[in-house]
Amino acid sequence: PALVHESTTGGHVLIGTHKLADPKWRGPDGAALTFDVLSLQDNTLTVSVTEHEFVPGMKVYAATVTLPAKISWQTVTLRCAELKTDKGQALAAWSGVTNLELRSETWRGVGPAISAVRWTSPGAEKP
Repeated sequence: PALVHESTTGGHVLIGTHKLADPKWRGPDGAALTFDVLSLQDNTLTVSVTEHEFVPGMKVYAATVTLPAKISWQTVTLRCAELKTDKGQALAAWSGVTNLELRSETWRGVGPAISAVRWTSPGAEKP
């Protein structure tokens, strides 16, 4: 899915999309969310998804990814179970996800550059 809104100012980064609410872009059962990122300095990126946004029972699940400084693309792959609420509850499936956000409050350097957001089979790109 294409990421549709982006803001990068003063170390704050927010990139996201609501396309996952559309069945055309929703993650298949058992799939992992995979994307490539370019981070020229050491950084962290929080990946969050919202389940059933704007309705009672809405939940936000997140995972923080550590990105070492590299001059080449890095592949990030996250399974549902790696995304957790602030109470530690893991995301069970992509079926109720309506929003995806990639954010950082302390991004250093240029970027991030995000590319090739896709769904992959378990184990396809992550040991």
